[in-house]
Amino acid sequence: MPWVLALVLLPIADMLVSVDGYDPPTGSEPREARRSAFTWLILAYVPVQLGLTAYVLWADATAPVGALDRIGIATALGLANGAIGFTLAHELVHRTAILEKAAGRALLLSLAYPHWAIEHVRGHHRYVGTPRDPATARFGESFLRFWPRTVFGQMASAWRLEAERLRKIGRPAWSAGNEILRMGAIEIALLAGLAAWLGPLGLGLFTVQVVTAVALLEATNYCQHYGLVRGEIAPGRFEPQAPRHSWNSYRRLTNYYLIELGRHSDHHAQPGRPYQLLRHLDEGPELPWSYGLMVTLAFLPPLWFRIMNPRVIAWRAKWDTGAGAALPEARAEA
Repeated sequence: MPWVLALVLLPIADMLVSVDGYDPPTGSEPREARRSAFTWLILAYVPVQLGLTAYVLWADATAPVGALDRIGIATALGLANGAIGFTLAHELVHRTAILEKAAGRALLLSLAYPHWAIEHVRGHHRYVGTPRDPATARFGESFLRFWPRTVFGQMASAWRLEAERLRKIGRPAWSAGNEILRMGAIEIALLAGLAAWLGPLGLGLFTVQVVTAVALLEATNYCQHYGLVRGEIAPGRFEPQAPRHSWNSYRRLTNYYLIELGRHSDHHAQPGRPYQLLRHLDEGPELPWSYGLMVTLAFLPPLWFRIMNPRVIAWRAKWDTGAGAALPEARAEA
């Protein structure tokens, strides 16, 4: 049922209502940015997700149900945590306040993806649309090829970024100052505690929910930047990123559900802008449907290519930035 709700019913409902064309009133940003209600709303969800994750794993591991039922429950948990947990973690890891950053990392630890706090903020936002960004899907690259490439590529990128940061302050990568090592130690401790509590079955169910949540996250990444690359203006130098380098989805209901995640061009233009202040940018290209339906299409390469490849080709013809040479492209996989 959760899959049907998120990937079928919500996209259909989005087709029946008007698009999300709201923009914050001019001059309202300083006042709105100081409003804490928007922040406390997402902070309040953090203990809810952590508590529900622990409860559902316990209930799933101890209930007298069959293997398929157990996997279905863990998958439903992963869908909820992937849609809401990763979205709120994304908002929080961009914040500068200690409590908010810590809350974002707590959500990522519950999804066994703590390195993403480093790679997304310091890597993806800097290198999006270039060969150095593993989270930019290449034109003609199916999601099933993109998924392992981006997962392992982002892990490697996070390590390089953290090692580079430590090198600049004269510290070795393998030291207590390495944030990846610290978060990794916490993750191992959490997994050890889970194993002691629920045994191998609990670990297996946790893995199912993590794989589901990460698949949803990376399928969304796939949709947000597919084929949109920055032109190489000199060897190793690329044009500045602009609103045209992110796909947007201004579908009202999905954006309410995902705290305006579909306003992706403005998020890249101002990564620290709170979600309630993100704007509609006309220059940014728009996906034909909401994230739920586009994620479903990402798992169906022939349909995805039929719908999206003409749009990417039209985008390149419109902007003519020489972007075709910016990334090595895979052949479209029918």
